[in-house]
Amino acid sequence: MVPFALALLVVGCTQARPKGSTSTVPPGTGAVTTAAASCASRPSRLRELAALPPAAAFSAVEDPTRRCALLVAGQAADPSGVPVRRVSISGTVEVIGSIPGAERITAMAAHKEDLWAAGADLSGAALLAESTDHGRSWRRHALPAGYSVAQALAVGASGEPVAALQRDGSSDLVTTTSEDTGFKTIGRGTVVVTGVSLRDGRVLAAGASDQRSEALLRRAAGQSMAMLELPRGMSEVRAVLIEKEGTLAVGGVTRRADGTTTAILVESTDAGRTWRPSNLPVGSELLDMTGGEEGVYVLVAGSKGPSVYLRSPRGSSWEALPARSGTTGPDLAHLLAGRSAFWAYGDHVYVGVSAP
Repeated sequence: MVPFALALLVVGCTQARPKGSTSTVPPGTGAVTTAAASCASRPSRLRELAALPPAAAFSAVEDPTRRCALLVAGQAADPSGVPVRRVSISGTVEVIGSIPGAERITAMAAHKEDLWAAGADLSGAALLAESTDHGRSWRRHALPAGYSVAQALAVGASGEPVAALQRDGSSDLVTTTSEDTGFKTIGRGTVVVTGVSLRDGRVLAAGASDQRSEALLRRAAGQSMAMLELPRGMSEVRAVLIEKEGTLAVGGVTRRADGTTTAILVESTDAGRTWRPSNLPVGSELLDMTGGEEGVYVLVAGSKGPSVYLRSPRGSSWEALPARSGTTGPDLAHLLAGRSAFWAYGDHVYVGVSAP
């Protein structure tokens, strides 16, 4: 196992802005201006851009029309649907569209300028929507009946999305096309799948229950899905990743008998036949994971709040990135390694920037 080279960021909470406003972060909260810093896909540090309304960002994609801009979606505040907000490098936050009928959006994915969103509608049924105009308007795709939520989503190089649809305590993996020619089930899990990753025709999905944790793997395009049992002790799966060199990674939470939790990350270099635990920093939960130009990023909840760590592909030492000082708090929940920038977001949005 390659050792970790990590970079740590602990971030703080500030009060969120009212829903639907277009605003910038007030002085003193670490907002980035265009003159002060530009975004970077290989960041040397993270800088706070903006605070968001509560539950506004459960998922995100980069804006395909602008460099250094993020589109976020989360919980609906009214029956009109879930607003899609753009967070710009200047720190402005504006509503650019809405996903009609959605109650919450749990995952977003992009292929070139085509955007996809998955979640649940106001009736509690699974929802899958597509935007071909950069997030301004969205068209809902008809899903098979009986699913309660689309829990996870990823889009591969072909542009076809793979969504994990939950039914009771299990999930089906389905795929469709932008032309809406119907759905194809490519895999079935015996637990609720909470993470999906695609790379070069391969599909990795995973989930956990009180009794077991498992992964579904398609080793190549056109092959059937194989079910893999994950190591015992993984109580929740929060993120999965097919790393650049082909390593499979599954991260989440181990829950002890006394109710306390520990972050866990397991990896396989032999297509899921064997799994080895990675030596994560101490933390109660692995909240998210993504792969970028510099390696693998993880978001770990610790005693001082959520922290972002980086493992470089050939790294052998731990390195800390400069972080702004301030109070700590659980205001980050997700990571995204985009084409133009690295992002961390939740109640606040942070962007990766180069050293001054």
